[in-house]
Amino acid sequence: MPERRRRIKRHFFCPECVQDMQARPLYLIVTFWGMRTGRLLTVEAVSREFHITQRTAKNILYYIEHEGRNHIRSRRFIQNEPTTGRRRALRILDIQDPQEIPASSGAELDVQLEPVAPAAKQSLRPLTKFQKLRQWMVSRKQNEQAPLELTEYG
Repeated sequence: MPERRRRIKRHFFCPECVQDMQARPLYLIVTFWGMRTGRLLTVEAVSREFHITQRTAKNILYYIEHEGRNHIRSRRFIQNEPTTGRRRALRILDIQDPQEIPASSGAELDVQLEPVAPAAKQSLRPLTKFQKLRQWMVSRKQNEQAPLELTEYG
């Protein structure tokens, strides 16, 4: 029986203003934190406030902007910082009521770890004489004579 991959439970710090949201997914907690504090969401700010890696923070901001757009309205800004250069930031404009946001199904998918050879493609109808001749031409050896049944007229 193949093993199932499990989602790793990542630990994070939950700021005081969103303590009531602890049972929710992290992207929603970050969204409500940005809305309640009125701060722009940047990778650095989210990473610092929630004690998570910058990679995780970047993934969360991407999810909020792209995947969560059905229930989260946000606007993207480009900040020009003299010391760090340009950086992206999100401002949360509106969030759907948390009770109306669909929860993930939680269904685990079987992950196939070994590659499988693709199935051979077979045509549904028999090949014509011309198609058989074309196949032979592609796979023939050098100086090999064509079979008579493929070169006869009629």
